[in-house]
Amino acid sequence: MEYFELAFFVEKLSVQALDCIENTLRENLQLSTWRNPAEKRSERILSNREVVFERFEYQEKEYSEFVLSIGELYFTKKNFDQQVDDLTHLVHRCFQLSPYLSYATGIYETTYYWTSECSTLSDVKQAALEHFPFLFFRDNANKDHRFVERNGCFYFYQDHLQDIFANPIRSMMLDNHVSEDEAIKRLDISNCHE
Repeated sequence: MEYFELAFFVEKLSVQALDCIENTLRENLQLSTWRNPAEKRSERILSNREVVFERFEYQEKEYSEFVLSIGELYFTKKNFDQQVDDLTHLVHRCFQLSPYLSYATGIYETTYYWTSECSTLSDVKQAALEHFPFLFFRDNANKDHRFVERNGCFYFYQDHLQDIFANPIRSMMLDNHVSEDEAIKRLDISNCHE
């Protein structure tokens, strides 16, 4: 299963403060620690999907992070706006739950790869701008024209950094609610007419 990682970054805080943030997020998002089976949840983007909830603290770094790895989250050209709407709603809700959450990133399964060498929040922000397709902020204090306000937070989508769209078969299945065999058949037919 492929996971879309939504990572929230916070300045280095006490263990007690991190525990409080973690408990608040888990309780309000209806998640336990670690692996959560697909079930109905209040946030549409998390509902009926497996979600892995993790907290990372680093001795040698000036930040910690909370990561929601969302299974089976696929983007298609047809569902992109709805998925972004659901993502920004979730991010805004998390920002409301904790004033310590500085910003969030969204990428498929490579958060640690791109941030492992970062030691400060500023380093992470720079890595996010260079490598992550999604970056979310609670406000647009810098008045950066690239950020779009949606559902109470600001996001920046960079389509050239990671191809987030599902392959044609998966897109056909999701957009048309058909089986894999039917999607392949439809794609074969449409390719014959090109």
